[in-house]
Parts: sequence; C-alpha cells; structure tokens
Amino acid sequence: MAKGKKRLEVIHLVCQETGDQNYTLRRKSGGEKLKLKKYSPRLRRHTVHVEKKKEASPARQPTSSSSATSPVSSSAASVSIWSAR
Repeated sequence: MAKGKKRLEVIHLVCQETGDQNYTLRRKSGGEKLKLKKYSPRLRRHTVHVEKKKEASPARQPTSSSSATSPVSSSAASVSIWSAR
C-alpha cells in the first residue's frame, strides 16, 4: 500500500532580535525547526531567523444584534409623533 503524502504547511521565519516576520515559506510538515541567518530590514544586517507556524484563524460565529429583532426603532417612533400634527 502507498503511504499518504505529506502536506505542505505555511511557516514564517521570525527574527530572534526584533520579532518581525520577514519571510514566509511552504514546506513539508515534520522534521527539525528551521534556524537560518537571513537579512533583517529593520536592523539592516543578517540575523538568526527561526521557524514559526502560521496561526490558524478562529472560527467565525454568527452574531445576533438586539436592534435587528425589534420591529420599530426609537428614531422611527419619534418621527411618527412629529408627523401626526
């Protein structure tokens, strides 16, 4: 039987000195964490960058608004009072 393929994951290279995410890579999961010397634009010199996995975005939940459930808003009620004259 064939083994399953390793999926590519998105990772960021983060500068150890500034904490900036300067580079983005796609690589196969597993293995050791990358630790490379790359250029840091903020410091204008080469520094050690380490691998950090991309954070997953939280699941979106529907929000309910109390103003959407009320059939008449307060501004509509005040307009009807003035138009009754």
